[in-house]
Amino acid sequence: MAVSAASTTAGVSRFELTLDELSLLREHIPGLVLPSFIQSNAVPDEGAAFAAMRKRELVGEATIASEVDWTATIAPAVKLALALQMSGDFIFQVTAWTDTEVTAHSSTVTGGVASGLTAASARQNAQAPLAPAGIVLTLAPVAVLSKSLAELLPSTAGAPVAPSSGPLTVGLVESRALVAAIRAGDPRVIDAVAADIHAADAQTVFSQLAGPITAGFRVKVFTLSGGCVYSGDWFLGANGWLKISVAASPAPNASVTAQSVTDGGSVTISAVTAKSIEVELLSLVSEGVRDNYVERQA
Repeated sequence: MAVSAASTTAGVSRFELTLDELSLLREHIPGLVLPSFIQSNAVPDEGAAFAAMRKRELVGEATIASEVDWTATIAPAVKLALALQMSGDFIFQVTAWTDTEVTAHSSTVTGGVASGLTAASARQNAQAPLAPAGIVLTLAPVAVLSKSLAELLPSTAGAPVAPSSGPLTVGLVESRALVAAIRAGDPRVIDAVAADIHAADAQTVFSQLAGPITAGFRVKVFTLSGGCVYSGDWFLGANGWLKISVAASPAPNASVTAQSVTDGGSVTISAVTAKSIEVELLSLVSEGVRDNYVERQA
């Protein structure tokens, strides 16, 4: 991701930073805490980072590199976007991955403003991601938040688009049997579980689990009062996207033990499209705005 000057389009301020630049800003804004996916370089080139930010006017000409506190001379939009990352009435955390790249993202919403921080990292031999190749900081109206989240979804260009179906729900025990059957190439368990559900498309959906998974997309939503209020996982297989949800709830009135959680837990699988994921993201943002702002004013 090439470093460029800040840009503003349709009310969205966008700043492209290197990891060294962001690390330097964090060191010189007292009290600033960023998401855990932002890790500093072991040997940062602070001189080059400072010069590059001065050139792009992300820090003012009066900024002195040796000073501890740069708060007064950092570009206001940059300072606000970073400060809002520490708070927010509701927060979206996204992880998206393919065979070659991992993207981590955090969006915090305060009033009508969303602050976004995105780090894209290359993967080497499909192993752990390397240090972020580029970081993007944004400040935007909350009205465009769902669109920016949808842009993080791994591209499905050229991939088949299976029709939506489901949801299909099986118990945790049955799901483990399904996984084992898929790995072993044994269709009997798959057929038996599909027949037990009595859904016409069950076998088709389950068979999608047998192929390679080439990409994934995870979204979590947090609120200040409720903690994590939503978690969704999508996986891209040979026939399109699957949404897989796990609920580990013991039966009513049962004591909470490992056995009761296993017996009462379930796995829900749905075949979905990229468009339906975008619609769900829009719904999540809308619900966040409603729950945090509209109902307060009622």
